[in-house]
Amino acid sequence: MSSQMLSTAVVHPLVLLNISEHTTRTLAQVKRGKITAPQYMCGAVLGRQVETKFEAFLSFELKLNEASTERAEFDLEHFTVRLEQLKIIFPSYDFIG
Repeated sequence: MSSQMLSTAVVHPLVLLNISEHTTRTLAQVKRGKITAPQYMCGAVLGRQVETKFEAFLSFELKLNEASTERAEFDLEHFTVRLEQLKIIFPSYDFIG
């Protein structure tokens, strides 16, 4: 990424919808007793930066390793596979956060 200051940041509605849906679904499962409340909810954002304009186009949830109790550790294999799948469809997007 450029060291210039960003002048515009655009987050597309799909990113916001994915974050909202993931949070709502997780909280509903906790309420029904199907899962215990997670300590963390994590996701990945894909997009691009052109000069001083930053755009976030896509997001997906990160699968956390349930065996880790002291800190959040995500499943690197799941992340890598999912990122590679999306890069095939959207080759101009980069993992941005």
